Amino acid sequence: MTKKEKKATEQELRRKIQDKLKQEFQRQKSKQTDSEQHEPQLIDRNVDRSALDREMVRKALYEEICSRYPEFIKCENHLNETAWLTPLELEQNFEFYAVEEGWFTRLKEGLFGRPAPAELKDKRLKDLAEEMRPEIEADVKKRLEYYRQKQKEFAEHLTDELERKIYEEEMDRFYRNKRGYHKYRNYLGETKWMTKEEFLNQDEFTEEVLTPRQIILRWTGAAVLVLLIFFGAWKLFDYLSGPKENKAYLIVQLKDVRVAPLYIDKNLAIGFSANVPYLITPGEHEVTVIRDGYETLPKTQKINASAGDTVRIGFRFEKKKLINTGLVVVDAPRRDAAVLFDGEFYGTLTDKSRFTLPAGAHTVTIEKAGYVSSPPQHVFNLRPGDTLKVAFKLSARKKAARAKAGSVLNTGLVEVRSNVKNAQIYLDGQLTEFETDYVLQRIPFGKHIIRVAKKGYKVYPKERTIEISSRNKRAVADFTLTNLFKSVTLETRPVAAQIFIDDKPVGISPVRLSLPLGKHRIAFSDVPHYIKPDVGSVEITENGPTQFTFHYDLAFSVNFSLSGIQPDNGRNSYLTGYLPNGDHFVQSATVGPESKWIKTLGEKVWDLGFAFQYRNPPGQDALVFQFYIPGNVDLSQQIKLKIYAYRSDENYPLVIKGSSYYRIDINNFRFRKQVRPLYRQDEISEDHYDSFTINEFLHPGNNKIMIATTKKTSARVILWKVVIE
Repeated sequence: MTKKEKKATEQELRRKIQDKLKQEFQRQKSKQTDSEQHEPQLIDRNVDRSALDREMVRKALYEEICSRYPEFIKCENHLNETAWLTPLELEQNFEFYAVEEGWFTRLKEGLFGRPAPAELKDKRLKDLAEEMRPEIEADVKKRLEYYRQKQKEFAEHLTDELERKIYEEEMDRFYRNKRGYHKYRNYLGETKWMTKEEFLNQDEFTEEVLTPRQIILRWTGAAVLVLLIFFGAWKLFDYLSGPKENKAYLIVQLKDVRVAPLYIDKNLAIGFSANVPYLITPGEHEVTVIRDGYETLPKTQKINASAGDTVRIGFRFEKKKLINTGLVVVDAPRRDAAVLFDGEFYGTLTDKSRFTLPAGAHTVTIEKAGYVSSPPQHVFNLRPGDTLKVAFKLSARKKAARAKAGSVLNTGLVEVRSNVKNAQIYLDGQLTEFETDYVLQRIPFGKHIIRVAKKGYKVYPKERTIEISSRNKRAVADFTLTNLFKSVTLETRPVAAQIFIDDKPVGISPVRLSLPLGKHRIAFSDVPHYIKPDVGSVEITENGPTQFTFHYDLAFSVNFSLSGIQPDNGRNSYLTGYLPNGDHFVQSATVGPESKWIKTLGEKVWDLGFAFQYRNPPGQDALVFQFYIPGNVDLSQQIKLKIYAYRSDENYPLVIKGSSYYRIDINNFRFRKQVRPLYRQDEISEDHYDSFTINEFLHPGNNKIMIATTKKTSARVILWKVVIE
């Protein structure tokens, strides 16, 4: 081929390519073409039977017809729905992915071909299939022709190196002067002209290709910027050398130590010494000092230094109690990265990389301006004596942004489920905008950490590690959530009282409230005439009781004796007198019980017998004990009457063998007509008394008990004291 003929051929190719580009551009601008991919139709649950049959027949026909052509690929989505797509349709689709067949299936299909789809046995379905077949075949043929046409066009564009080069040159020449179009490159080196909107709505092309003109402009701008920087530096130097100083100083006073790492805005201050001015830039700063094995007080201090100022601050240290601790070793490529445990700054890796922490759950992160850490955080449970190593990678933010724009082919799905719905989902430490149950899509291949959280619930396990790969494009992460709180009722009986939970008042019994699961300290207020329950604990468990009852013991007590009345509150008293020939009590200070000194007791007692000398006129000695019962005393509880009465050896006159008896009346009711004391006078003691249960005969307010000798009494009765409790 002569040189002239070669030039004519090249010009003809350029003309054809230019015409084709113009036609394609006009077609894209005039009409937004619909994608040729076929999406399976979602079936409404309320459609009639005929619609369901048509959908079933449609799927069967598509499988039968598409399986004949090797150009069609069987695909599925995360809902196990199937679709037959050409490679071109699959590339433009983000829902379906190709079904990967095993080597045995591929071998069998290579030898015997694809298996025939299941036949429709129902005659009605067969008739419906024959009716729908022309429509399906036409659709398949149309898609197949489109794919083959695109293959042919692509092959024509790449016939030889000359045509490819010409195509790129003409493409650049055509779009270079089109307003709003820019050239972009993908990771394979392929280029494409797109608008800014098209570039932002795709993931394949990530880098803009600059034209020579743009490169020149940028280099010129960079040179101008360098000149401006030098000029600015010269001006700054000139300004700093002037009379006004644009600097400030910080003096840090440390107790009991001369040198310790000083951090200003989480950056290590090189050359710092205590009590020595340290040069800082004017403005606001956050200052802290970290001393290994000590706790800094205060943890941080914020200062605002003006130009020319000297700011003085101080820190003190307290020795940490290193009990039940473990060691954490942090590794990262940048030694000036800041380390934070549970959100608290612990220094930079320049100073140290080994940290002593108390046992328990912790979260560690690192920070470096202009960099993104991977993973964002490590969550771990440190046991006493453990040594744990955690590692981070740091990448520049620009590179990290480019990595996200890579190909979506190497991605999979993660289904996150929980027994309690609407829990927030965390992926690799970052909060997503989704809640359980949900299927996360386009998750890059590799290992990922999944966590969920919901307020008021405990999650088990704390996190799950899943792996997405070409062999396993779908993973499931299940979590169990249990309620951290439980509604319970706290009650005191037989009286209402103030209840305290963890030293905080929660109300007067009965109290219904929601408490966190676990043990809680419970206490009670004082109630008059009752003994409150001891301070204890109540344990709230998920499957435990919801009703807790605590009992107050009755502490009502009245003690009558010649030594005094306890309690002497003005409402308790006793009367002396006698009973004439009848039941009517007559109060008398002269006629009635006598007093007698008991040497063994060291005190006086009442000596009861007949009222008048020689029983003429007839009458019996009597005592009336009056006492008050408050309204909050629970009279359903047992109240005892203890009478310390004893048989005397002193008989009545003219009586050879006498007997001691006494009677008991409670609130004008004849409680006991005649009682013989259990013990003799020589057996008098705190443990010897006659006991009676009397609560059902009492009432709130004023009450009285009368003790008197009877008509059958012939020996005197010794009464030491009367106790009601």
